Amino acid sequence: MYYTVIKASKDQIDKLINKHLSPYTIFKISPVMSYKYSYDTEDGIGYVTLNLIRGKKAYYQLRGNEPLFVEFTGFGVVRYDVHYPHQYPKLYNILKKHGLIAKNKFWKGADI
Repeated sequence: MYYTVIKASKDQIDKLINKHLSPYTIFKISPVMSYKYSYDTEDGIGYVTLNLIRGKKAYYQLRGNEPLFVEFTGFGVVRYDVHYPHQYPKLYNILKKHGLIAKNKFWKGADI
């Protein structure tokens, strides 16, 4: 699928966090429905996909334990990109937390 790619502004990133990546209600329901992780042994890069409750996806690289270059999809033909998530501490911490969960599940054999 071809996307209209938008480099997300700080305001758009805040909206993505508040609407799609923050826990829901007083019960603290996780916004992540499922995790997918793959690892490229040649380059040493992990790839994480977070399937979110509202039908959106966050796809990003995990190098070591650091999330890099995030793509948010599920908005029709629009894709929101965040090239440097470390510049947005709240987003960075959320992605790192969920990326490590996905990575640990993968290496423990959760996909078997």
